[in-house]
Amino acid sequence: MITAHDVHADGNCFYRALYQICRHDPSLLKTFLINPEDENGHEDSSIPSFRLKVADAFFVGPNKSEFNVSRTMINNIIELLYSMTSAEDALSLQSMYPLLSCIRKIIAGQNLLDIPTEIERRAHVREKCMKRCARNIYQKPIFASSIEIEIVKHILYRYHDVNLVVLTVDRSCRTRDEQNEKWIFDMRKIMSSTEFIRPGYVAILINHDNLHYMYAKFDRTDHLPTLCGTEFLHACIQPTCRENEK
Repeated sequence: MITAHDVHADGNCFYRALYQICRHDPSLLKTFLINPEDENGHEDSSIPSFRLKVADAFFVGPNKSEFNVSRTMINNIIELLYSMTSAEDALSLQSMYPLLSCIRKIIAGQNLLDIPTEIERRAHVREKCMKRCARNIYQKPIFASSIEIEIVKHILYRYHDVNLVVLTVDRSCRTRDEQNEKWIFDMRKIMSSTEFIRPGYVAILINHDNLHYMYAKFDRTDHLPTLCGTEFLHACIQPTCRENEK
């Protein structure tokens, strides 16, 4: 039902996998291209556009809802950092948020004594963090952070009704069929949650050990190879009578 397809591992794998999802649908591709008229953008030349689209979410502008997503996540990380009492905790969090290293450096390197109130100091740090994160996302091929993923999820659903789902590779699955069964099982759990009951389409990225991203194609779909209608997919992955008897 779901097959994983690999992309080049050069630090841009998240954006390469995203490109492969979008390239079958001109309207999706236009959303991420610098020049919306260039519907035939190739993968290598399109990666900077995809990165710039996500980096733009860190600045106030016409895409205010994307900015709200990035600002909320940055605020939460900053508050979490301030609440941590040990370097070990911060390093543990950094493994979840690769952009966190630049946020930690900003907090440590800022001379905040001249800023009168704590609220103003936090706002100053947030502004610096937002700009630095945007620059890193656009300029540096690094592991995709949860912030980037959430921004992309927001963009895809807000403008195209596409629910982006991230599945993981299970090392205990020795064969392709076993892995596929695990992915379908995970999709059933995800799609049965109250948070996921949204109309539209589903696209799937596959995360391998938090180090590499691939994209998925559907063997059966009512739309495109990388996009499947939510209701159609839900019907396809329902347990069979034999499975229910197990």
